[in-house]
Amino acid sequence: MIISANLYLFSWMAFLSSVYTAGIAWRDNLRFGKKFNQWVLLFTASIVLMCTSISLKSDICSQGSEITCTRAQYAIAVGAIGVGLSGLAVLLSVFDYLGYIFELIFTFLASILYLFGVMFLTSSSGPASSMGNMYFSVWGGAFVSFKMLIGVIMPNQRSQNDNQGVVVDEQEDV
Repeated sequence: MIISANLYLFSWMAFLSSVYTAGIAWRDNLRFGKKFNQWVLLFTASIVLMCTSISLKSDICSQGSEITCTRAQYAIAVGAIGVGLSGLAVLLSVFDYLGYIFELIFTFLASILYLFGVMFLTSSSGPASSMGNMYFSVWGGAFVSFKMLIGVIMPNQRSQNDNQGVVVDEQEDV
C-alpha cells in the first residue's frame, strides 16, 4: 500500500529521468545507436517488472486466486522476455548493428507483449490492479515500446528535412 502518493510518484519520475539522462549521455558520448536511451528505458522497466513480480508471486499465489497467480507468472514472463529483447537491442545498439528489420521485430514483439501485459496485469483480477511498482513498470514498458514502434513504422520526416541544408532568412528586429 502506498502511504505517500506524491513521494512515491515523484520518486518514480526522478528514477526514470535519471535512467533516461544516463542513456542519452552514454549514447552521445560513446556514439551508440540513436535509440539506445529508449532501449535502456525498456530494459529498466522490464527489470523492475520481473523483479517485482518474482518478489510478490508467493504472496499473490498464497491468497488463493488462481487467475491472479497465473497473471503473476505472466508478469514474470513479460519482464524476462522484455529484459532479453531490450538487452539484446541495447547490445546491438552499442555496436550500431540494430538495423531496421531487427528494430521492427523487437519493437513489435515488445509492444504486443506489453499490450497483453497491460490488459491482463492491470485488470481488476490482475496483480497490478493497484498502483505500485508492477503497475508503473508495465505501463512504462508499454509506453516506451509503443513509442518506439510508432517511430519505426512512421519515422519523423522533419528530422530528415533538417539535414538537407535548407537555409531560412532571419530578420532582425529594429
